[in-house]
Amino acid sequence: MPGSSISVNGVKISPDLKIAHIYVSVWGSDAETVFELIQKNRGEISKALAGKIKSKFSPSLSFHLDSGQADSELIEGLLKT
Repeated sequence: MPGSSISVNGVKISPDLKIAHIYVSVWGSDAETVFELIQKNRGEISKALAGKIKSKFSPSLSFHLDSGQADSELIEGLLKT
């Protein structure tokens, strides 16, 4: 969406390499909608990723909203005032 930014803050892969937990931050006026779109299009993202990695299978993607960066920026802003 125009005016939105997405950052991948971390990825944790299960020991069997079948599940990838992806932690993202979304900035912008409609962050919830953008995150919902990411989740809705998980299959398309997975297909794109499968073409980029060399593995027998592509891991199942599980997206999580990571508010740590936003919380950090809020605290930093409060400390500056």
